[in-house]
Amino acid sequence: MNGHAGAWLCWYVAALFVASSSVHPLVSLGTITAALTIVAACTTREDRGPFKVMLLLGVAFIGLRVALFTLTGRAGATTLITLPELRLPDLLGGIRVGGALSAEVATNELVEGLRLCAILAATGAFVAVTDVIELVRLAPKRLRRVGVIVQIAVAFIPSLAASIREVREAQRARGLRVRGVRSAVPMIVPVMAGALDCAFTLATSLHTRGFDRPDPSRAHRPFTRADRVLLATSVSAAGFAVLAARTDAGAWGPYPFLTWPPTELIVLAAPMLLMLHLVLPSQPSRAAEVVA
Repeated sequence: MNGHAGAWLCWYVAALFVASSSVHPLVSLGTITAALTIVAACTTREDRGPFKVMLLLGVAFIGLRVALFTLTGRAGATTLITLPELRLPDLLGGIRVGGALSAEVATNELVEGLRLCAILAATGAFVAVTDVIELVRLAPKRLRRVGVIVQIAVAFIPSLAASIREVREAQRARGLRVRGVRSAVPMIVPVMAGALDCAFTLATSLHTRGFDRPDPSRAHRPFTRADRVLLATSVSAAGFAVLAARTDAGAWGPYPFLTWPPTELIVLAAPMLLMLHLVLPSQPSRAAEVVA
């Protein structure tokens, strides 16, 4: 456990707000960098499975979005390449595929894909550094059962990552190698079975401890100085994101002509604040202890 679950929940909300508040690519890249730094500094190698899964999912979505919309998009003055054009039947929407591929369309879809990748990276980092049990305890009494369901669903991500790693190691021990789609098919059943089994075990454990009852134990561990620093930097990051949005500092787009995005300090302040707590002092100084 690397901090209070409530403090990390505040960081997660701030990271989602920062990533979705601006279309500036440096904001998305900064949020992804903050998530990478936090996972590297606050987790062990075994706990990084959820983050890797979410990050790979975000990268795959970027590639799929850029390829799909670039092949079907037409707006843009800068032509990258001209491909043979194919028009789909009216039954499939009459979409034109190919033709002149513009840099503006490709850049726009890359930026939009980066935004989603940043959101997925923040989600993976939050799952990797947060204790599920403590997070369930923070839910209000009326929402306790809903909180248990949500946390079991969230816990499915690390369970799936761990199951993939175990099945892959077992297949390598048997001399099997995953090469192509056909060889990956035998992994689906044991991977899903292992992940569902872990989720079921967690659900049984939470039920046994009374987390789905009206009045479970509400013993919380107190906020430490490090938790308060994390809260302060998270709120500051959200505040700078609001300030940048109100002043249009992060306003940028590839249309009508592709230009380099501006690199103003206020644009980079929000994602930098998301990882500032890692370098700030989180323990009271020796002089303060002596005075106390």
